[in-house]
Amino acid sequence: MSRATMAATLFLCLTLTAGCSDSELVTAPSSAPSATESAAIESTSEVSALEGLSALQIWRKTKKDAKQAKSVHLTGSFIEDNDRIQIDLKLNDTNRGIGTISLNGEKIFVRRLGKVLYFKANRKFWDSVDPAATNLFGNRWLKTKNQSGDMAEFFQLVDMDSFISDSLKLSAADRKKLKRGAGTPVAGQETVALKSAAKAFGVLYVAANGPTLPLDLVLPADKRQFMKFRGWNDPVTVTAPKSPIDMDKLS
Repeated sequence: MSRATMAATLFLCLTLTAGCSDSELVTAPSSAPSATESAAIESTSEVSALEGLSALQIWRKTKKDAKQAKSVHLTGSFIEDNDRIQIDLKLNDTNRGIGTISLNGEKIFVRRLGKVLYFKANRKFWDSVDPAATNLFGNRWLKTKNQSGDMAEFFQLVDMDSFISDSLKLSAADRKKLKRGAGTPVAGQETVALKSAAKAFGVLYVAANGPTLPLDLVLPADKRQFMKFRGWNDPVTVTAPKSPIDMDKLS
């Protein structure tokens, strides 16, 4: 089995952001705010820092503030071609990342340390990909530095800047249709809603006070699907697993 085949099978979930125009996202129940988010909570009686700004101005500020953030905790659930994909990833701006990607209930553990990517799946998952690889790869950590072809997309998935940029992407035409709406409390924070006709964007709830950071990305048609942004600027600790198989040395 080639690395390209493996990557394409494991990470079809790359379509979950801007490339996944047919998927629909909705909020799950909000989690408690992190220590950083709690510090940013403002009284609802105070005037929002976004007062008087248009939807387009808020969207641009959101992109700028998210780009300046040091880390984020991303969680989401998606349906794509009858496959259920779930993510739980903590990423920072120094190419560190850790978490899980689940495909139809089977978890793939991932870690990124700079130019090295580590991942692990159980035997059942590998049986569904290629039974011949099960004994070699099942429940074993693998590593690679190869960022060409399909593996480049794998690296981008565990890349904070790429993930956030794709999540907030809007075409010039969709930017013109962007509208500002009333927010709803998310993780203890007051929000402003940004609404778009773009299916892959839908409604984005951003923090109304402090840095204008995205909190929930919503399309309301399917409650099984959602994307949440939490833990902004919280520490992300990643260590290399012991004795991984070096995929780059395999023919």
